[in-house]
Amino acid sequence: MHDVVVIGSGPAGLAVLAEASRSGLRCGLVEKHCLAGNLCRYPHGLQFRSLSADFELEGMPLVTATAWPLRNEVIRYYQKAARRLENIQMYLRHRASEVIGSDNAFLVKCTNLQLGKEVQIRCRKVVIASGCYDQPRLLQIAGETLPHVSHYYSEPWACEGANVVIVGGGDSAAEAALETATVARSLVLVYRGADLSRVRPWVRGSLERLIAAGKLVVHTEARLNEIREDRVVVQLKARGEQSLPADAVFLLTGYRPDDVLLQKSGITIDLDGMVPVYFEETCETNIAGMYVAGAILGGTLAGSMGIEKFRSHAQVIVRDIQSKI
Repeated sequence: MHDVVVIGSGPAGLAVLAEASRSGLRCGLVEKHCLAGNLCRYPHGLQFRSLSADFELEGMPLVTATAWPLRNEVIRYYQKAARRLENIQMYLRHRASEVIGSDNAFLVKCTNLQLGKEVQIRCRKVVIASGCYDQPRLLQIAGETLPHVSHYYSEPWACEGANVVIVGGGDSAAEAALETATVARSLVLVYRGADLSRVRPWVRGSLERLIAAGKLVVHTEARLNEIREDRVVVQLKARGEQSLPADAVFLLTGYRPDDVLLQKSGITIDLDGMVPVYFEETCETNIAGMYVAGAILGGTLAGSMGIEKFRSHAQVIVRDIQSKI
């Protein structure tokens, strides 16, 4: 039996594992992808806005070319660092579906995604750090599941010569537009807000230069009504419904926590913001012995939670676990 099972191997989950390993706890890690799997889905050329030190696991320095690490640098660091931790059994490519039982006698039910078999893992405590990047916020419109539509952006090259439509008004949508503008035939950004004030100032300046050069059209106060095989239908505030050519559509409208796992495991959720109910001083939920960590604590506003907070989550969780085992 493990002392603690951590679900999720993103920055928060690995921070908990590193702290627990250093404290001598016997740990299990359940991850449906590879180590740091969600980071592997980030844009390939992404440079994080947090400093390298914010990503570091306890006692393992992260050395990067600049103070702001690249996606590849962070993934390589996490995968190597996690393998160096002691007292860890990894269940990679296992999807956690439910946690049953009670404090000191939990059973984490998983599916081995390679073999299609159910696996049950016994443990005393559970930490859910599954992040908020697996479940996109769906627009619930016709055509959202067409093959040329994606809720994730990785790199621009497949958009060469294409009519591209990007939906969203945050940094992710803006940065995708900057990269895609170099290869797209036409590029349109659609956003329901009145302006792009959510975008960082220096990125917004680059967008304005693209607009002035005729390489980007921005529609604010606009709503995407429908996606078709070769075009989208957009509702514009001033001009009404418009049909725009679209060979590739990126719906970068944000993500939400895995509320199914949380609710099936008995954790109470504030449905307005999709935030699990927990005690701030310990990160323990309404289920004794079951904890939450990382971006999942921000619910639908997870993007506003800085990664520098994840290490403190790990510290208070492991401290509380140690006091109770």
